[in-house]
Amino acid sequence: MTPENLLAHFNCIADAPDAIPRLRRFILDLAVRGKLVEQDPNDEPAAELLKRITAEKEQLVAEKKIKKPKALPPIDAGELPFEIPDGWKWVLFGEVFDIQGGTQPPKSKFVDQPQDGYVRLVQIRDLGDKPVPTYVPKSECRRFCSNKDIMIGRYGASVGKVFWGIDGAYNVALVKFCYDETLWNGDFAFRLLKSSIFQNPLLDASRSAQAGFNKTDLAPIPFPLPPLAEQKRIVAKVTELMALCDRLEAAQAEGNKQRKRLVAATHHQINLPDGKADTTDAHTTDIASFLFHPSTFKLHTSRPQDVSLLRQTILNLAVRGKLVPQDPNDEPAAELLKRIAAEKERLVAEKKIKKTKPCRVIESDETPYQVPATWCWAMLDSLSDIGTGSTPKRTIPEYWKNGSIPWVTSGATRDNQILHGSELVTKLATEDHRLRLYPQGTLLIALYGQGKTRGQVAKLCIQATINQALAAICPVGENGKVLDYIDLLLRKKYHELREQAAGGAQPNLNVQKIKETLVPLPPLAEQKRIVAKVDELMALCDALEAQLTTSQSESQQLLEACLNEAIA
Repeated sequence: MTPENLLAHFNCIADAPDAIPRLRRFILDLAVRGKLVEQDPNDEPAAELLKRITAEKEQLVAEKKIKKPKALPPIDAGELPFEIPDGWKWVLFGEVFDIQGGTQPPKSKFVDQPQDGYVRLVQIRDLGDKPVPTYVPKSECRRFCSNKDIMIGRYGASVGKVFWGIDGAYNVALVKFCYDETLWNGDFAFRLLKSSIFQNPLLDASRSAQAGFNKTDLAPIPFPLPPLAEQKRIVAKVTELMALCDRLEAAQAEGNKQRKRLVAATHHQINLPDGKADTTDAHTTDIASFLFHPSTFKLHTSRPQDVSLLRQTILNLAVRGKLVPQDPNDEPAAELLKRIAAEKERLVAEKKIKKTKPCRVIESDETPYQVPATWCWAMLDSLSDIGTGSTPKRTIPEYWKNGSIPWVTSGATRDNQILHGSELVTKLATEDHRLRLYPQGTLLIALYGQGKTRGQVAKLCIQATINQALAAICPVGENGKVLDYIDLLLRKKYHELREQAAGGAQPNLNVQKIKETLVPLPPLAEQKRIVAKVDELMALCDALEAQLTTSQSESQQLLEACLNEAIA
C-alpha cells in the first residue's frame, strides 16, 4: 500500500484511538527513510557534500581557527535501523550536530513585565499552549535563542520535545540544537528530530526523566543525511501532508461534536419529565425498542465510551416507570411500605435493630418528577435498616491476630459483589467496638475514599463487618426483595450522591444523607419486572461494549498493518 492509498483509505482506520497522531508520526517516518518523495539523480550526493564540508573544516582546524572535533567510532552498518536510498549517507549526531545548554538566572531576578536591559527567559512552559512570560536581566544570561532556533526539552516530562524557539535567553531545562546550514535544511532537521529516528534512541539515552541527556548521550545516534535539494522537497511534501492531517483532524472533531450534540439531544428528549417529551408511548417498553433499534443504535453507540450514557438512560427510565408497563392488578407500593414499617417496629421491639427517628414528611416540591399512580415516594431509611461500622485499634494485636470475621472497607465497592473481606478481625474486636455483623444481601455504599470510590455501591455476598467509610443498607422483611431495585436506584444516583458530599480535599458523604435519599418506589411485582428488564438491557450493553472495543482494536491493528506495509 502506498502512502497515497493509505490516506485514501483513512476512513477504514479512523476509529483507531490515535489514528491521526499515528498518521503524523508515520509521515515523518516515511520522510526520514527516503520514501516520501522520489530521488533525483541530478542531486549532489550527501557524501560529496559532506566530504567538501569536512575538507573545509579540516582547513580551518589546520589554520587554528576552530578546534579539532573529537573523533567518534565508525558507524557499525549492522546496527543501522533501516536502509536508505542511494545518494543518502548515514552520519552520527556528534559528527554533524551539537547542542548548547541554557543558563538559570536566580529567581530573585525574575519579573513578569519587559524592562530596559531585560530579556525574555524562555522556559519549557513558554513553548506550550499557555506561556507565562518571564523576564530577566540580560547580564545574568550567557545563552540566547531566536524564533529560528530549534530547541529540545532536556528534563522531566518534556524530555525530547522539539520546539521552535522564542527571541530571548533560555534556561537549563532546554538545549539549543546547532547544525550546519550548508548541510541541513532547518525545517528538515526540525522534523528529523521529531521522528522516531531521534526520539526512540533519545528516550533510551536519557538516564532518567530528571537527569535528562547530554552531548555524550547524543553523539553516537545515527542519522540519515539526504541531499540538500531532496531535504527541501521532503519538507514541502511533509508540510502538504500535515495540512491534510489538520483537515482530517478538524473534520473528525466536527463530526464527533455534531454526533455528541445529536446523542445528547436524543437522550435528553427520552429523559424529559412526563408531559414534556415529544415521543409517544415513551413510558412503555417501546422505549427499549427505540434505544436498541439498529438505526438509533449506530447513532449513539459508535465508541465503547458511548455505552455509559446508554446505561445511564436505561437506569433513568427504570426508576421513572418508563421501562416496563404498569399492571393495574399490582398491589400499590404504599401497601408494601406499610408492611415494611410494621416489620421495622417489630424488630425494634425485639431489640434486633435500633430505633431511629421517624422519617420526615416528603414535601411535594422535593420530588424531582411524577411517578406512576401505583408508585409512591419514600425515604431510603423507611425501607431498610441503615448502619455503619468502625476500625478496631491497630495498636491492639488481639483485634487482628488470627481473626476469622470478614471486615470490609470502602475499596471493596469497586466490585459489584463483595465475596471476601478486606481483612479479618477477631470476635473480641467486634465486641469491644460493637461491630455489627451484616447479613448476606446487604448493600454497602462508600461514604468516602480515593478516586471514584465515594458513592459506589456493592452487594455483600458474605456475612461481614465494615469500617466507618461505609454505610450498610440492610433488608427488613420484604425489603430483602426490594434491595435489587434499591441497588439499581443507587447506581443510577451515583453522581447525585457524590455531589452531596461535604468537606475539603476529601469530601465525604454521611449516613444521614444516605438515609434521606428519596426512593421512587414501585409495586413489588413491578420492581421484579424492572430489575429483569434492566439486567436484560445491561447484558446487551455489555455485548455492545465488547463489540465496539473489538472493532476499535481491529481498526488499530489495521492501522498498524497499513503503516508497516507502507514503510516496508
